[in-house]
Amino acid sequence: MVGLRRPLHYSGRLYFHREGLFFMAYTRPIEYILQVQGKTALLYVKGNPTADRVTMGQESDIAPQARWFDWNPTAFSGEIHQLPQVYRFSTRPDGAPGIDLFLDRSSLLVRRIVIHNKGGDTTDIVLSEISTGHPLPPAVTDFRLPEGIVINSMDRP
Repeated sequence: MVGLRRPLHYSGRLYFHREGLFFMAYTRPIEYILQVQGKTALLYVKGNPTADRVTMGQESDIAPQARWFDWNPTAFSGEIHQLPQVYRFSTRPDGAPGIDLFLDRSSLLVRRIVIHNKGGDTTDIVLSEISTGHPLPPAVTDFRLPEGIVINSMDRP
């Protein structure tokens, strides 16, 4: 398989609530929604007639990459590295697939998430303009797919 000649860059907004809601709304290069509520992830590209739904923790093509939503700092058993401006938490023994979380050393907020997949692909999410303590907007908390969208289940039987 031939890799990309240059990395893809995405832009958008990420919303998180400790009560079990994670919502990413990409705006560039495509409009894309990733909504995680509890153990269910919904993936939708604006304008497509379908959306995909997967249960986290299932052995599917999507779920292994999404397991970092379940990250539990009290149960963390990986390595912690102190870098000049961040702490790096790694769940990847010997370069295996997994997650690297980069926490700001002063605020302890996550600034970067790097997901390493078993095929060698890497997803690098850089968080900026972080705001905490504000209510989530209704467009996030009340998000519904447009009428007529068919939902595909990505769970394995």
